[in-house]
Amino acid sequence: MLSQAGPNCAAGYQGDLPFALVYAGRREQALERIQANLTRFPNDVWIRVHAGDVYRELGEDTDALELYISAMKATTDLSDWDAFLDRAMGVLQTQGRIEEGENLQRKAPRPAESITRAWTYSPPVPPPSRAAVPAPVISPVPFQKGPKIGANDLCPCGSGKKYKKCCKR
Repeated sequence: MLSQAGPNCAAGYQGDLPFALVYAGRREQALERIQANLTRFPNDVWIRVHAGDVYRELGEDTDALELYISAMKATTDLSDWDAFLDRAMGVLQTQGRIEEGENLQRKAPRPAESITRAWTYSPPVPPPSRAAVPAPVISPVPFQKGPKIGANDLCPCGSGKKYKKCCKR
């Protein structure tokens, strides 16, 4: 339903669904959803990575590594490639195969740095400097109890009526 409400985010919602299924104890449904996502979004590298994350959660590191490598091959974004490499290296480290990390760059070479990204980071512009103005000193004013108003006294609001018939009500 969420992917229908936000069609631009369908892949993101669908990519997260297998996690929910795994955590709900529905392993087979999660695996079916992964295959459906890979079929529906064949060019979405993050669908592959999320599928790899689910396989990793299920302890199927070989399948996870395969998906991470395929995402590395398909991406043109350097920061994404680095993130996928980190995940793949995590799998290799878990399996005690760190030396194979060098082969990853041959299997899925790093994208060229000349690729234009969709956005670039611009540091925030600091506000114009202002002379520091000292905060005003506020001295606490103790509560001062006024004279007690009796019920038969004139009302302090100025109506001319007795307090009991005016503001006391």
